[in-house]
Parts: sequence; structure tokens; C-alpha cells
Amino acid sequence: RTMGDAEEFKKFSSMNYANQGKAFLNAYWNEYESEAENIWNWAHKFAELDLENKEEGCDLNEFNAHRFLESLGETRTIRQMRQEIIEADIDFNKRVALIEYTLWKFKRSLKEFVRRPQGDNQEELRKAEAMLAEVQTAFEAVAAKAEEAKEREAIAKQREAEARAAEADAITAEAAATARANELKAAVDDLKAQEDAYAKKTEDFKKASETGGIVSRNRAKAQLAAHLKEDPLPLRRAKITMEAAERKAKKAKAEA
Repeated sequence: RTMGDAEEFKKFSSMNYANQGKAFLNAYWNEYESEAENIWNWAHKFAELDLENKEEGCDLNEFNAHRFLESLGETRTIRQMRQEIIEADIDFNKRVALIEYTLWKFKRSLKEFVRRPQGDNQEELRKAEAMLAEVQTAFEAVAAKAEEAKEREAIAKQREAEARAAEADAITAEAAATARANELKAAVDDLKAQEDAYAKKTEDFKKASETGGIVSRNRAKAQLAAHLKEDPLPLRRAKITMEAAERKAKKAKAEA
């Protein structure tokens, strides 16, 4: 390896990922035409892992390079790959460019690569670029569908939560309505009992004032008159309680 080779190689390793893939295929099209789709997929994966520069990036740090290897199921570690890259005479700077990975992957040297002609396979490269465009479109479609599915899931969860809240509100309202209905029934029963007691007492005094001796009749008439004039507090209280319970029951029914 010469300094000239290293300087020439930097021109390729500083390109963006798509152009690095293109440069490799341009140099080795006859040997690796069948690997074109894989190389474009790798370029896309490099861009995905390059959180700072995305598609315009040119290399990954060791951490993201390791993630790239894991995504492909590579069993070698970054340390092992670094050693093999060094042995292949590529200037390793603790970062991994796509062109470095492809040369390592296919056991090609820096010296051989920089001496390969570029631009002799334009028609083939156009086809490869079209393939890249299709792959990128497919990735974008998958990402869009995943985002759409995520949004649908979020909406479904929100609706489920709203339905549960509505169900809880309905149960609470039903319980309140039942309580008001029970309260109203108790008030009605109490009012009826008070009215029955008042009517019975009135009837008893009337009967007593119409039968028996003069003294007992007169006493009964006096008791009846006093009974009819007195303030029937229990009966009045029962009516007030019933009216309040009736209003509460109507309100609970309206809210249910």
C-alpha cells in the first residue's frame, strides 16, 4: 500500500453511503453483480444507523458498526473485523465506511480497489441505481405502514380508555339512580304510613263522636276538632322528605 493509494481511497471513503456502494459495484460489477441488492440494503442500513448524517453520512462509529453487524447476523466482533481490515491494508480510523465493509466482506484489498476503473459499467450501474431506488421505496413504504399501524393502535387504545371511562361513569350514575329510587320509595312508604295513621286517628274520633253517651261523644268531638286543628308535624315532614327524594330521583335519572 502506498500513500497515493491511501489518499485515493479517502476519496471513496468520504463519499455518502449510496455512492460508496456504487463505487464498489463499479469496480467489481462482473464479480458481484448478484450482490447489488445486498449492497444497496447495506447502504440503506448504514444511513439508518447514522443518526447524525443519515443518507449523507460516510462512516459509522464502532458502536453503530457493531449494530450493523448484528443486524446481518455476523458472528465476528468489531475487534475481529478491525483486525481483518488492517490485514487487508485499509487505513482504519476507528470508524467503518461502507466501502471498507464491502472490501472486507468480499476479501478485496485497498490497492486492488483503487486501481480498478470506475465508470465502465454505466448501464449496469443505472440498473443497480434503479434497484436501489426500488429498495429505498420499499423501505419507506414499510416505515410508513409501521407508523400508520402505530397511529391506529394509539387511537384504538384511546377509544378503549374512553369506553372504559364511559362505562365507569354509567355504573356510577346507575348506582346513584338506584340509591335515589330507594330513597324515594322509603319516603313514599313513610308518607303513606303517616297519612294512614292520621286518617285512622281522624276516623276513630269521628266514630267515637257518633256513638256512646253524650259525655263520651262530646269528648270525642272535642278531640276530633283538636286533632284536625293541630299541626301534623310527622305528616308534613314526610311530605317534604318525599318531595326532596322525588327531585333527587328525577335528577339522577336525567344524569344516567
